[in-house]
Amino acid sequence: MSHFTDMNDCDFFYLYCDTTYYPEIMNLSVIHQPNELGALCDFRPYSFYLGGHRSYHGLPNNPNYELGPLAGSVCDTLITSVSQVPVLEPAQLKLFFHAGWRQLFVNGQQLKGKQGSLSLYSVTGQLLRREEMSIQPPYYTRQWDLGGTAAGVYIVVLETEKERVSGRVVVE
Repeated sequence: MSHFTDMNDCDFFYLYCDTTYYPEIMNLSVIHQPNELGALCDFRPYSFYLGGHRSYHGLPNNPNYELGPLAGSVCDTLITSVSQVPVLEPAQLKLFFHAGWRQLFVNGQQLKGKQGSLSLYSVTGQLLRREEMSIQPPYYTRQWDLGGTAAGVYIVVLETEKERVSGRVVVE
């Protein structure tokens, strides 16, 4: 540890002094037979040279940036071959109730199915209205007259062979 406080090398006690090169930090000690006891373990102090790199109080973590890319390596991070990844947007259901007209406007977006149904449920789960439909993906638009429907909260479900989306609407 005395070489870390050597004032000829640094003007202060600094663990990672840039000019510090000693055999103890440029080599690692190796135990060649770790399962053997005593001298049979074949311990060799400072026997593994780090190629000019240094180690401070443990194993080195000094990447060699001078290596450059390894041709044909799947681990080469200098070249990226990722093409644009398509963003898959989930299907959406937009609902709007116009109190003056007593109309429910239903808009489905990002739909993938071509056949489906549109259903209106009470909050207790009772089916109040159901309509089969054909869709031209990715959109669906429908307007329902809810003139005879009591005020309250209702559930609207749009189902196709590929997705199911739902939403709540408040009828005033």
